[in-house]
Amino acid sequence: MEDVFNLPIIGVLTMSSATTHGSRNHETREFFSFKLGDEHYAIDIGYVREVRVYEKPTPTPQMSQYVQGVMSLRGVCIPVIDLHTYIFEQGSETFNFLIIAEIQGVVMALGVNAPVIFFEVEHSSIRSNVIRTGGKRKLSLFGIVNNENKMTVLLDLEVLAKELELL
Repeated sequence: MEDVFNLPIIGVLTMSSATTHGSRNHETREFFSFKLGDEHYAIDIGYVREVRVYEKPTPTPQMSQYVQGVMSLRGVCIPVIDLHTYIFEQGSETFNFLIIAEIQGVVMALGVNAPVIFFEVEHSSIRSNVIRTGGKRKLSLFGIVNNENKMTVLLDLEVLAKELELL
């Protein structure tokens, strides 16, 4: 596993969209982890297209409180999601990186403090059925894993995209 903090350029990822490997008894899944504040989170690597240095988005009126604005990515206008506000339901932090993710053909940028590592985990190690509630909304999580002695929350990007009415 490689720590990406010391890389001068964060580039396009060349991962296959298939993120489940192995036999039925020992299936593994690949995730990309990142930090929000002091907490570790991860998303299925099959959704990640690239990681970029943070660019301030253009604010847009009448957007969800979780959308900081929009940015142009190779001529395509995409929303920039404030994951800190979405998860913690409080003011955003200053982000250093954007994870560009694609879900069912919809591209979005996710603001994060720092990308950390790619990791594989056996499916049986994922603690599922975790739900965080806040206000009137529910944030469904894929699960929680212990990754290198750090509890890492696995986010379900499809639920996030549906909640933000991007899907």
